[in-house]
Amino acid sequence: MRKVTGHAGRELLGKNQPMNWLDRISPRPNILWRGPWPSRFIEPERYLYDHELVLVSRGEYLLRVGDREWDMKAGMFAIIPPATNHLSIVRKGPVYRACVHFDWLAEPAPARPICSYHPRRPVAKKVVAPPGFVPQGCMVGSFRDDGTIAALLDTLFFRWQTGDALNRLLCRGGLQEILVRLLWPSDRVKRPAASSSQLAYAVKEALDTNAVKGGGVQALLAGLGCSYAHACRVFHKSFGLTPVAYITAQRLERAKSLLGSSRLSVAEVGYESGFSDTGYFCKRFRQSTGLTPGAYRSRLETA
Repeated sequence: MRKVTGHAGRELLGKNQPMNWLDRISPRPNILWRGPWPSRFIEPERYLYDHELVLVSRGEYLLRVGDREWDMKAGMFAIIPPATNHLSIVRKGPVYRACVHFDWLAEPAPARPICSYHPRRPVAKKVVAPPGFVPQGCMVGSFRDDGTIAALLDTLFFRWQTGDALNRLLCRGGLQEILVRLLWPSDRVKRPAASSSQLAYAVKEALDTNAVKGGGVQALLAGLGCSYAHACRVFHKSFGLTPVAYITAQRLERAKSLLGSSRLSVAEVGYESGFSDTGYFCKRFRQSTGLTPGAYRSRLETA
C-alpha cells in the first residue's frame, strides 16, 4: 500500500506510529451507494455530516478537500471527513465508485441530512466529528486489487440492501474489516514463509504460466518474494533441473508442435514459443533435437 496522507501531507500510518487506534474503532455504516459518474461530471461543493469512504474501481477524477487536491484513480480510496468543503470533477470517465457514509463509533447520533451544499454550512450540532484517537483530516491511499476488497464490498452492499436488523448489524463488522485492510500498512503484515515444496511449485507455476511470453527467467520469478538464487536452488532440489533448463524444454516442445501444425516461419515459431532471439532459438533447438527447425519440419512433412 502507498502511504496514506492527511491535510498536513504527513504519513499517518508510518512504521513507528502506534496502530492501537484501529483496535478502538467500531464503525457504523449510515448510507451506501455505488455507481458511475459520466465524463465531465462535476459534483458540487458540499459539506458532509459524517465520514465518507470512497473506493474507485475505474476512471479518474479530481478530489478537492479543503485546500488540498488528489488525482483519484482506479485502486485508490479516500476517507473524507465531515464539515470540510469538498468537490469532485471527473477527468476521465466514466468513473465507477463505491461510497460508504459512516461514523467511526457506533454511538447514538442525531438525525441529520447527508450533506449541505456550499455556501450553506452544516448545522454544527448535527455533525459527528471523529473521535480524538482517529487521525484527523482526509486520508487518501491505494489498495491491492487482488479481489479481497471487492468481495468484502459486495457482501457489505448485499447485507445492507437486505435491510433486516441482523444484516445491518453484520454490516458493522464488514465495514470494520474493509477499513482495517485499507489503513493497515502492508509492511506490518507478517506473511508465513513458504515451505520448500510450496516454493518449488510456485516457481513451476510461474514458469508454466509465462513460458511462451518470452523474457528472462529471473524476471519471471521476480514476484515470488525470495531471491532468484534461492528459488533456483529449491526448484533444482525438487525437480532435478534448473528453472532455465525447465522453461527452455517447455519452449522447445511448443516449438516442435508449431513446426508440425502451422505454417509460421522459423522466426515466428521461435517468437511464439518464447524465444526473442531467432539465432538462440535455432541453436537450442539443434542442441536438443540434432536438427535445425527447418530440417525438423521437413522430416515431419515427409514422415
